[in-house]
Amino acid sequence: MIIDPNTGNLLLGIESVGPTLTEKEFIELALGESAARVRKTETRNWYEIWRPGDSGRAAGVVIGFAPGGEIQQARIKLVKDETRAAGVSGWSREVENEIKEFHDGLLRRQLGDPPYDFRWGQVSSVIDQHDYSAIIIVTFKPKR
Repeated sequence: MIIDPNTGNLLLGIESVGPTLTEKEFIELALGESAARVRKTETRNWYEIWRPGDSGRAAGVVIGFAPGGEIQQARIKLVKDETRAAGVSGWSREVENEIKEFHDGLLRRQLGDPPYDFRWGQVSSVIDQHDYSAIIIVTFKPKR
């Protein structure tokens, strides 16, 4: 997974998503065809995609769109293949802390030192306290 700091495009294998993508366009892409719709709310439609990644890590990406509109957010998790295969039984705070450290290092190599504020949006590496899950959050600014 690569984040282009100039455009905000996220490269997922050979496909990419970025700040100009709409839900309709996404659904028509091969990437969208392989995505599972995981949640629908009044404010966002969420789709989940898993792609093989580098260094033996799979990239899980959950993308949120304004219903029928533009991309708003991508939530990315880079998981070791053996951890993903283990599923829930492979979860621990130690595993999530290791994933967070990996995310932090990846972002530093690609984007430099935080904070990551760009004209197209923001990027952050966090531990979601709701379920203690390490994720990279890419929030896109609305098109003007």
